[in-house]
Amino acid sequence: FPVTITDQETLESFFADIRSKKISFTAMMPMSGESVVEIQHFIPESFHTDISLYAVTGEKVATIFSGIAPTELTKIQHPLTNLPKGVYYCELRTGAFRKTIPIVITQ
Repeated sequence: FPVTITDQETLESFFADIRSKKISFTAMMPMSGESVVEIQHFIPESFHTDISLYAVTGEKVATIFSGIAPTELTKIQHPLTNLPKGVYYCELRTGAFRKTIPIVITQ
């Protein structure tokens, strides 16, 4: 059963950033047990954006999104079925902004 790193405080911060029109990014595993990572981001201006998934070794294991991100709240589901159990890092880069969130796959 996949475990989410995102907690209530992180979600509250995410939505507070959206309300203040700041760049927001969250990634979590759904409680349903599906082998997907659910990513939500809000980027208030058009920038080239990259969302990537990295192994704990630093190796890039997936490009989830690369392009001009829409200037609205966006939700992406990316399958993780080909990845073994372990810790991974989901990273968003847009303009000068960079944020990395740990993801734990337990099944």
